[in-house]
Amino acid sequence: MGSALTYKMMYGDELALKVAAITKLTRNLCLAGVIPYLAWSHAQAAGEVPKTFAMKDLSKFVPLFVVGFVGMACVRSTGDMMLANEGLALGVMDATQWKQTTSFLGGTAGTALLGTAMAAVGLNTSAKVHVT
Repeated sequence: MGSALTYKMMYGDELALKVAAITKLTRNLCLAGVIPYLAWSHAQAAGEVPKTFAMKDLSKFVPLFVVGFVGMACVRSTGDMMLANEGLALGVMDATQWKQTTSFLGGTAGTALLGTAMAAVGLNTSAKVHVT
């Protein structure tokens, strides 16, 4: 996305940015299925998958951030669709309110949350080399 944004700024090509955004979001949506599958297959190879599967076992294979990502994608898509078809996003916001809300969540809040996530990764990273 960063290089697509730079390309757009240098050459004024809005299409490059749109294609990059669609590609990134498609990849992320595919990861929402791949991550649980890989967790399940790893647990299965280790013999940790129960013979009977209950909903409580689902949390072992589907990380909370995946649920959040898919949930927010559904909310955004539903809001955009309702705005286009009915004139109100999620039945309560006009176009201006919806744009302000999505801009805040995608910009200000998104930047703060990304910074928090990166700090959490950094705080859990050890500079000590582990040799096995």
